[in-house]
Amino acid sequence: MLLVYLTMDSTTYRISTELLTLENPFLPKIYSFTSPRRTCTSDYGGLCNVNYGKISFMPDFFEDDWPPPKELEMEAYYSNSTEASKQLIFEGMIYLTGLYKDRVEYNLFTEGITTNVLSTSVSYASGTDSVEVPMILGTTSYFPALRLQNNGSYYNFHDAYLTSSYTIYDDGVDITANATKNAGTNSFYLNPNPAGTVSISGTSSKATTFGNFLTWAASQAGFAGALTFLSVAVGTSTIKKEITNQIKIMDLIDDVIKDFGCVAYYTNLAGFLIVVELNESYHSTSTYNEYEIFNASISHNPPVKNVSATLLNRVAKTDPVNVVETEIPVTVTTSESYAVDEITLNANSTSTTTIQTDLQRVADIQGLALISATIPLEFPFPLPGTRFQISITEDSFLQAMDLDFTITDITYNFDKEEITAEGPGTYTST
Repeated sequence: MLLVYLTMDSTTYRISTELLTLENPFLPKIYSFTSPRRTCTSDYGGLCNVNYGKISFMPDFFEDDWPPPKELEMEAYYSNSTEASKQLIFEGMIYLTGLYKDRVEYNLFTEGITTNVLSTSVSYASGTDSVEVPMILGTTSYFPALRLQNNGSYYNFHDAYLTSSYTIYDDGVDITANATKNAGTNSFYLNPNPAGTVSISGTSSKATTFGNFLTWAASQAGFAGALTFLSVAVGTSTIKKEITNQIKIMDLIDDVIKDFGCVAYYTNLAGFLIVVELNESYHSTSTYNEYEIFNASISHNPPVKNVSATLLNRVAKTDPVNVVETEIPVTVTTSESYAVDEITLNANSTSTTTIQTDLQRVADIQGLALISATIPLEFPFPLPGTRFQISITEDSFLQAMDLDFTITDITYNFDKEEITAEGPGTYTST
């Protein structure tokens, strides 16, 4: 049952697609509700964003408020029994998109999370322009320090949010003894002033592993429930990222979790960020036979030849004295000899062996089949990261088969009362 609470002229109305007599009555004033869909940003993982689509109402719902308001507050839920046991689908604003003879149509909109990762400071060069302050995740060596406004006559630099035990260099020569740290400002000044390029080496105060990155990122994004880890074996894997250009926190989360072959979603803006590894343990399993589903299909992505990353390496040289930066390519080649497509990820370690492990994880996921199944609408709803196991008889395929996949994309069709789930997995004859 679709349960919608709509606020209009300070009055909350309870409406649905049919007349319901639950703890409170719901009037049959909904014409249709476009299926909400959670979609992952890649086939091998990423953040599952929600596309809510549209909702249409019977025109007579607005007979006392014609023409219909351009925007309204709405909450939508689904329940299979009582109003008290309802599960949230949508909470936010809806905006008028069209008036028709048989319906009034609105778009659903949520504000989303728009928090930036980097702060800004005043450029030392102009004294007025703002510059983005870099941030280090993991460890770094000889990272070029951002110069800030002078501290009196001394050159002032930002420490890129390293822990307090970082080392400072002038063209690769250790000058840490010349530095005085400005209390509480993540910055330091040098006396005497440096002659060359100032760089820093050290460990991030924000995050050093995939796990504590997600904990920090969930807090930055404002999730009241912070982070839920569901059987993620890669939580202790190292992370290595030098953020020098502005990025939204949710885009950063998406970028990082794809590197580790994980899928993530959040329940709502005040809820939990939930992360599941695609090719390891799963947080829940749903098992079906052929007579409990509507249909199933199997497809394959174009094969991938390589999964690669580039390790940025900086070392100090003595003749002449300077810091040299080199790029070290790291590649995992699949067994698909005829493939041409490639996937490029970030290098999250200084160890090429560790990077290859991360790349292989994604290569393994990308090589799986894409399995799709449509089932009757379940309550509570299956979510990204849920494992589906389906036994199919020869009535659907030439031979009986077992399908096993993890959801990365899911569509909730409330009009037809069905769910279509898709994700990477395996299939075998039985």
